[in-house]
Amino acid sequence: MAKAVEPATILVSLDSFDGAVDGEIFHFRRGMLFEADHPAVRKWPTKFGPVTFPYPVKRRVEAPVEQATAAPGEKRVGR
Repeated sequence: MAKAVEPATILVSLDSFDGAVDGEIFHFRRGMLFEADHPAVRKWPTKFGPVTFPYPVKRRVEAPVEQATAAPGEKRVGR
């Protein structure tokens, strides 16, 4: 059986800055998203932080369950 894949940890750049990673110049802008194992995150860990939202995020939406048939002795009422 295949092994479950762990979800990637996502970080956001806290400020805009330029920097060289492996000899290549990158332009990082505030709000850009990166995986935690990105070379820039390892090089400048203080310039990245957790992703936050300005409002609550529902992770799961429960669908309402509708009764398919009337119970014994009940009549279904049309809407």
